[in-house]
Amino acid sequence: MTALAAEASRATDFGHGTTGEAAPAGEQAESLDVAAPESDAGTLPLVSVDTSFELQFDDTFSTSEADAAYRSLYATIEPEITVNASENFRLFAHMVFEPVLDPPSQTTSYFRDEGLYFEELNAQGTFGALNVAAGLVDPAFGIASDEAPGLYGGDFASSYDYLGAAGVTADWTLSSRDSAAGTVEQVIQASLFNADRTALSKSLFTNRGQTRLSDGGVGNTQGPRSFSLAYTYTTLDSSDEIAGPTARLAVRRLAAGEGDANDELGLVAAAETVYPLSDDRAVVPIAEVAYFVNEGGGSDNAISTTLGAEFDQGPWALSLTGALHDTQASGTPTDYMVTASVGRDFDVALAGEYQVSLGYSYAREEGITGNTVGVLLTKNFSWQR
Repeated sequence: MTALAAEASRATDFGHGTTGEAAPAGEQAESLDVAAPESDAGTLPLVSVDTSFELQFDDTFSTSEADAAYRSLYATIEPEITVNASENFRLFAHMVFEPVLDPPSQTTSYFRDEGLYFEELNAQGTFGALNVAAGLVDPAFGIASDEAPGLYGGDFASSYDYLGAAGVTADWTLSSRDSAAGTVEQVIQASLFNADRTALSKSLFTNRGQTRLSDGGVGNTQGPRSFSLAYTYTTLDSSDEIAGPTARLAVRRLAAGEGDANDELGLVAAAETVYPLSDDRAVVPIAEVAYFVNEGGGSDNAISTTLGAEFDQGPWALSLTGALHDTQASGTPTDYMVTASVGRDFDVALAGEYQVSLGYSYAREEGITGNTVGVLLTKNFSWQR
């Protein structure tokens, strides 16, 4: 199926196939945009549902501007539903329930402004090595928004995701082979799209508003004039978790919308791998660099970098990630972030498997510095019939 680029807080991915613990439902397939449903002994379920449930508390404090401080408790629920009409044709829906408005400053909020919307809703067809999806799609670009470790490791990278676009994507599997580390695949994905301006751009419960052409913004054009092209090399284990060298090279053009002076051109290179230290210990580094020409449709270029590493031992995961975003314009300060997290997987008889993690972030964005601590509980559910 095509990918979701999940919220940055979903990047808590313990084990990466080295500890025997399960990753969040669908995470590898979503973050790398290359997986299509596979049959088990030639049989696919009619309906399969994978749901990730998260409960998170963030406390932003000691900020350089008092108005930027806030506390927020919120839920993020992401159901993915696949209906297999046949071995080669399916319908796919990925919904997201989360806060759809920014939390108000200087407040403590509980489950405020939560809304439900479609991130992906498409029909997919498989024709040999080619998988095509049409509808609401997530064009492939970077991987750090999903893969950077820790609660906040993917925050900067998520700012340049372009999710829920209206268009078509085509994934072509160049090769697939087994290796000592796992299954090695090479995939090219091409996408043609524009911003979704249908009623699906709104959200239920709390309405985030329908996107209009007059809203402007790169990618928000009358027709599908934006595109992305990505090459992805993955090494995945039997659970579709990263088990060895994985990389992506991608280019993306977001066409100028109303009020934009230029098209935005983006280039990204990303790599991740797993270095096993023993049967239950591993180090998982990740690096991603993205460069933007005429960022946001303006006249300035920008570079964004994310570097991180996770140390896994049994059910425990420790991570450290740094990121920066530099708009290459005179007098514009560089944004940066340093974040650390510790997490643990639990397997409880009555509760099943779930994850708990604690994270800290120090960041400067748009000249405002601040500290954030957070706690995240993650539980995944799967069902098929």
